Amino acid sequence: MAIVAAAGGLAQPSVAESQPAQGRGTKTDLVGIWSFDARSGCETGTAWEFRADGSYNELRLPDRTPRATGKWYELGDTIFYSLARPETAAPGPPEKRMVIIEREPDRLVALGGRRVRHVMHRCPR
Repeated sequence: MAIVAAAGGLAQPSVAESQPAQGRGTKTDLVGIWSFDARSGCETGTAWEFRADGSYNELRLPDRTPRATGKWYELGDTIFYSLARPETAAPGPPEKRMVIIEREPDRLVALGGRRVRHVMHRCPR
């Protein structure tokens, strides 16, 4: 019985260690501006500004003026989003998706529809 109890006790730390990794997939990890230029410069190209309220703005860098808006949420390692529309049109439901395959604090690699690979970098405020 001592062996079974000891083995059960050893299994607990590995389970506890895996739980914080699940917390990385929270919405607050993505809140901010993410450039789609595959470089960390954030100087040109398209970017998304994920907002904590579940909306996002599609921006053009470097001026960061919103060009369109949409809705988003994260579930596990998947970002669900709607097509961004001009502010005069209401965005549809978040039916499109990107699966995050690599996640670092300031870099994401995600697969979009038709397995298109997106490399995104967090832009400084």
